[in-house]
Amino acid sequence: MLIDSLKVINSFKNIFLGLLCLFMVGYSGYRLSLSPDKDPVVNFLQHFIKTKVTQHKVKNNVIKTLAASSISENDIAAQEQDEDNGDIPTLSQGLIDYVLNDRGSRISDEFNIPNDLRKRIEFWFKIYTLYTISHAVLHDNEHPWIVYDVINLNSVYSKYRLADQRNAAKSQMIRNARYTYKNILEKLANRSNYLFLSKDEQKVYALFKDIPGSRKTIFLKAKNSIRVQLGQRDSVLYAIKKSGRYLKNMEAIFEREKLPIELTRIPFLESSFNLDAYSKDGASGIWQFMSKTGKIFLTVSYAQGIDERNHPLKATEAAARLLKQNYQALKDWPLAVTAYNHGPGGLLKGAKRVGSRNLNDLIENYKDPYFAFASKNFYSCFLAVTYAERYQDKIFGYVPKDEQLEHEDIEIKYSMRVKYIMELCGLTKAQIKTYNPDLRQKALDSRSYLPEGYYLKLPRGKRKPLLDFYREVEETNKILDQMLGQEKES
Repeated sequence: MLIDSLKVINSFKNIFLGLLCLFMVGYSGYRLSLSPDKDPVVNFLQHFIKTKVTQHKVKNNVIKTLAASSISENDIAAQEQDEDNGDIPTLSQGLIDYVLNDRGSRISDEFNIPNDLRKRIEFWFKIYTLYTISHAVLHDNEHPWIVYDVINLNSVYSKYRLADQRNAAKSQMIRNARYTYKNILEKLANRSNYLFLSKDEQKVYALFKDIPGSRKTIFLKAKNSIRVQLGQRDSVLYAIKKSGRYLKNMEAIFEREKLPIELTRIPFLESSFNLDAYSKDGASGIWQFMSKTGKIFLTVSYAQGIDERNHPLKATEAAARLLKQNYQALKDWPLAVTAYNHGPGGLLKGAKRVGSRNLNDLIENYKDPYFAFASKNFYSCFLAVTYAERYQDKIFGYVPKDEQLEHEDIEIKYSMRVKYIMELCGLTKAQIKTYNPDLRQKALDSRSYLPEGYYLKLPRGKRKPLLDFYREVEETNKILDQMLGQEKES
């Protein structure tokens, strides 16, 4: 009975396949007369694929949200497997000292590493040069250089196939490690003496030997201050590669403004030179300008389809002005750079309250909810990533970089659409976007006009047709003015 049923099913299957072949032969002739946008099957497939892609994106977003919510606010769930097996590269202490002591004289004296920040900076230097996104570094929040453990998150890839399973496993690994060290710290805080410690207790106890104060108080505070920091080595390598397109021009802008060129490394810290960087707080572009601050120095207009925060060079000019203002207010580069993150007003208030303009004094003694981990560590992160970038050959070896983007500027003298500029100068929309990433889709699609005074960047040799157009307009205007003048006289 079962065999007969299978035969019937196979017969129907063969008949169906035969009819399908006949349909496809007939349809192939019919569809030749249709353009792709009118083809109903193509339209259906496009709609189907688009729906599936959308569903996939939604699913991934849900997975990311679940993974991120399972660990603390300061933690980031590693979403991608590292390129290698998660092994930590070798970087000798001798080389670290060589770089951080600037033995190669590659850093301005203004940015020598202060002794009181050395441990903090060395911690961040290792984050940027040793550990990748596959390494979760468990450390003390107040004293970041106190590192409990480094977890290799890549181990989940040999155990789980699905992304959501892997991310859940990573989160669980971090939770377990945090709980382990929190439990050890709690035990240490509750002890009346520190004799006969276990091996793990001895390890944690030794980490705090240089921290002054009551051991009980220190351990009680530390148990609630375990933070997780993912490595950033891969982000720094990405930034070095992408910076090749703009860094020389950025340095030229800072030199013109008589500012140290080391400051152009702030985007390595802020965005890893990701042109599409957009924070949950609304900061945008490689310099991560907030909309409110950006509007002080740049054009940020959704109506016009322009957001100059997203143009690396225009944003660099704005950052130079902002940093110059910070330095004029604070008279000190560690504070001026920190003010890029925290604002000069808060630091002036902190310096007055603490009675010192030394950054480390503020870090240790200025108690303010807004002067939190990110602000306290901003300057140390900046120095760490700057030294890593300046000594990239010693640390990473050869890193290929994007080719510098050569351009020429032209001011828009008459409001016009991008479409007209493309036709006039023989450019594609992709070229306009590459040279002008501050133009949003509205402007690129010519649904708005580029305003007078806007500076457009074009490939070298491509602005001549636009200059010729300006001359023709000016000559026409002169002729019209003369004709109108003659009419008035008559």
